[in-house]
Amino acid sequence: FCNEIAYLIGEYCSDISVYYYDCIRAEHYNFDKKDLYDRFYRQEITDEKYRYELGILELNRPKVDRRKSTAIYFKLEILLKEESLAKSLMGTLKKVHNTYDYINSRLDSDENKFENEIENLLKETREFIKVYKSIN
Repeated sequence: FCNEIAYLIGEYCSDISVYYYDCIRAEHYNFDKKDLYDRFYRQEITDEKYRYELGILELNRPKVDRRKSTAIYFKLEILLKEESLAKSLMGTLKKVHNTYDYINSRLDSDENKFENEIENLLKETREFIKVYKSIN
C-alpha cells in the first residue's frame, strides 16, 4: 500500500511540475505570438519573415496537459479518503492541485513557492508512510 502511495505521489509531482512549467512556457508563447503579429502589423517584418517565425513558434508551442496528474489525484483520493492518517497529506495534495490550476498568470507567480509546495507534499508523503508503517 505504501509503495503504491509513494509511486503515485512521485508520478503526480512529476506531472504537475511539467504542467506548471508548460503553463509558463504557454504564456511566453502567447506573448511572443502577439509581439510577432504586432511587428508584422507595423510592417517591421515581411510577410515571409512573419510566416517563418510563426512556424517556428508553432513548432515549439507547449502542450499544456494535466490529465495524468488529475487522474492520479483522483486515485489518491479514492485510496486515502477514509484513511485518517492521510488527512494532512490529502490537504496538501488538494492545495497543490487546486492552487496551481487557477493561477491567472504563472509569469507573476512565485516559482519558489511552487517548488516549496511540491517539497512539502513529498515531506507529508514520507511522514504518512513512516507513521502508517509503524502502526500496521
